[in-house]
Amino acid sequence: MRSDFREAVSAAGTGRLQFVDMGESVHPCRVYGMSQAEDSLEPKAVEPIRNTLKEQGWQETGELSVEEPDAFGWVLKKNQWELYLAAGDTPEGSWIIFDANGEACGVPLPSHPPASETAPPERPTPPVLR
Repeated sequence: MRSDFREAVSAAGTGRLQFVDMGESVHPCRVYGMSQAEDSLEPKAVEPIRNTLKEQGWQETGELSVEEPDAFGWVLKKNQWELYLAAGDTPEGSWIIFDANGEACGVPLPSHPPASETAPPERPTPPVLR
């Protein structure tokens, strides 16, 4: 998973990719990475990343719903992984976010119980795009 993301960022030349350790509370089959771009991002600037991911077998399944006016993204799938690829501008700079989870690492994803006091929180918004 990480090598796919590294290769995609390298192909786009958008900056260094760093992976975020989200702690033990996060499912073990989750990969979260981010890359800061030097320039403001538009969907066209992220096209090399999308193309590289598609060449690696990722299939785009739709656009990612984002609330931020300067953010955009896509949902992609590969094997038993789902990737939320988001990009956008913030006061701290322009960022590309890779947020993937799956079952491919041998541990099944937890199922969400009905909404209640014990329900897990919703998928977090990448902190740099808040």
